[in-house]
Amino acid sequence: MASVQTMAAKARRHWATDLPEKTRQLKAEGKFETESLAAARLAMAEIETLRQRGFQDHEAEEVALSMFILLKPEE
Repeated sequence: MASVQTMAAKARRHWATDLPEKTRQLKAEGKFETESLAAARLAMAEIETLRQRGFQDHEAEEVALSMFILLKPEE
């Protein structure tokens, strides 16, 4: 399973590419790093919750990533 740092890096890459307005706003507020870490922590917690509910690791990660890390691209 991925680490919080790996998840945060994945969030930063995805947000910078697919969420340029969100990225610009977070960077302007000085929150890009902290928000990506927060999203990673939430994703990791969700993965653990889902695993306890019987999800396989890859299933839990897929759900959590879509909820907190790999957000829908901006229009």
